Amino acid sequence: MSLDGARPRGRIAIPKEIINIAGTALAIFLAVFLGGLLVSAIPPERQSVWFTAGAFLTPAAAMFALYWLIAQKL
Repeated sequence: MSLDGARPRGRIAIPKEIINIAGTALAIFLAVFLGGLLVSAIPPERQSVWFTAGAFLTPAAAMFALYWLIAQKL
């Protein structure tokens, strides 16, 4: 008896590790993209170090909160 019958036909099973890596990469990309977008919206003479840090940390915190919510359901 083989284990081929136990797997649904026509569907490729993606390992959870690959989904986790892709999700993490997407979250990092989105946090950096949104932070850069926020920094570029304000003229350079009005920016401060704290504004730049906050612009990047705010999307990163939102991505972490989303990760935490997903991790709680699994």
